[in-house]
Amino acid sequence: MINKMPKSGRLATFWILLLSFIVTAPGLHLSLEDSEIWGITSSRRFLDEISTVSSAHIKPLFSLIFGTIVHLAPTDWDALFFSRVFTVGLAATGVFCLIRLVTSTYSSTHQRIASYALLGLTVATPVFLLHFTKARSDTVAVSLCLISLLLISLSQNKQRIFLLASTAVLLITPKSIDLVVALASFTWLTRDAESIASRRLKQLTWLLSPMAVLFGLALIFSREPLIRALTYWLDSYSDSPFNSLTHWSHLISAARSGWIATALLTIGIFSSLYFFFSKARRTTLTLIERAFICSGLAVALFMLVHSQKYQFFIASRVPFLLMLALPGWVRLLDSTLTKITATRAALAGVAIVMTSLALSINRIHREQLFSLDLQKTVHASLLSYLKRSEVSRYWDAIGLFPKQNRIFHYPSPGDRTNEDMPDFVESSRPAIVIRTPKMNLLEPYLFVWLQKKYAPISDEIHVRVAHLTGDQFSPDCTLKAEEILKRTAEEGLSGRRYILLVKTKTNTTWNQIPFRIQKSGNRGATKLTELTELTELAELNSETPQALEQAQSQRLAFIDCRDADTQYAVSETGPWKARPVSYNSTLFGYDGRL
Repeated sequence: MINKMPKSGRLATFWILLLSFIVTAPGLHLSLEDSEIWGITSSRRFLDEISTVSSAHIKPLFSLIFGTIVHLAPTDWDALFFSRVFTVGLAATGVFCLIRLVTSTYSSTHQRIASYALLGLTVATPVFLLHFTKARSDTVAVSLCLISLLLISLSQNKQRIFLLASTAVLLITPKSIDLVVALASFTWLTRDAESIASRRLKQLTWLLSPMAVLFGLALIFSREPLIRALTYWLDSYSDSPFNSLTHWSHLISAARSGWIATALLTIGIFSSLYFFFSKARRTTLTLIERAFICSGLAVALFMLVHSQKYQFFIASRVPFLLMLALPGWVRLLDSTLTKITATRAALAGVAIVMTSLALSINRIHREQLFSLDLQKTVHASLLSYLKRSEVSRYWDAIGLFPKQNRIFHYPSPGDRTNEDMPDFVESSRPAIVIRTPKMNLLEPYLFVWLQKKYAPISDEIHVRVAHLTGDQFSPDCTLKAEEILKRTAEEGLSGRRYILLVKTKTNTTWNQIPFRIQKSGNRGATKLTELTELTELAELNSETPQALEQAQSQRLAFIDCRDADTQYAVSETGPWKARPVSYNSTLFGYDGRL
């Protein structure tokens, strides 16, 4: 098709194809968001815990794809990186199919120049560049939908493609109802003349066929995932606070970041609606243009009522806003462009698009706080710390290590289960908590829990401790070693070596406690066997089977017994000896740019 186009058309196609690569390639450099990491990590539960219904089962196809990537990846970082590579490739394919759809819709050179200019401006906006390649179920579903739309427009067997594609996008995420409507619009409006005379019952059958497949799967396997999926979908569109500025803040931010494209899209959308809702003017629209408008309008309406219009969700729906604006935009510029040569029009379009792209890249460079390479460095540092600590369990709320983390809960705004989070994690008793910004949504519950059960090594890494109460000490400020071992067992500490910690009223930082070990002699006398103050980490050895028996005859005498405001605790040695660790929580936080 490209070879048959005029020279100017081939040049425009070249620039658009080059642009499609440019707008997806940054995904190999842009940092991973916490919600992406959570989705990738939790997906492995679909394979590991097939009989237990979890959040991964609500999006079975998404979880199957990324769970397989996690399973096959040699390391934790490879699991995250390969997942991003997959979504970048899928996004590039989706953009390519979008270009092909536009190419097949408009045969006139001037019309293609107008459509390419709007397409280039749209995909060059910061919100699209930053978020369309993210490893999110919304973007994955849209990329698959764009591929299916091209196949529907070219195929004779449209209904079969509709059935497969609609079922697939619903299995990727239940929020894809609007994509099913878009697919149905294309299937319905681009069907052959012979299909127009088909019976109403047959038409209704293929429209409802994706739902029938899902219900059939639910009857065969389990109804619970389907019920949860429906609840998840309803929650996504219910209780939308239309009168709240927060509800529209992300949409306003996305519009401002690409105000040129936003203005032109808005003009094109209203122009398309003007043509579509006028019976006389509607006849000037081709079938595929009507499909563009119907599918775009359906997606736009669903997006407006969506309760959480985050940037990644907006980016995933941008292609359909483009489809909605294209017919009207082309007709507005058609008469103007015919007055100038195609070459000049193409050069003007390329100049405008490249200028917009340069502005977007400059904005991204200023706002993007870190890159994927920097995340990789910090990720490796954290992994090294965990290995040196030799801990069996940890928690970070977003699942930084997909091949290891088995404690799952992703804090979400307004989620009532956030209040139950401390109890949920407490049942697993992680030895280390790596604090990520997403945990701020759990306050004040998280802070109270950490204060009670953990001691901070740094502002962002907390280690589980067993607090020692005053009534466990003797009047001479000694403590039986067996009391320490008893407390470690009660708190679920599983290390082989322990340290004693102290925090005073004047020094609120947890520090090691210097002490001496007393042993009972043969005649019952008490003598000091180690008089030297320990300047290194004070360790209590519990490696041997005789440890508890030895502990019964040992007492720890503190060099300087403090007042009642002093707090004492015992902790595993490994996490403290493994210090320091380089970690900046914003590298994996939602405040790092959604």
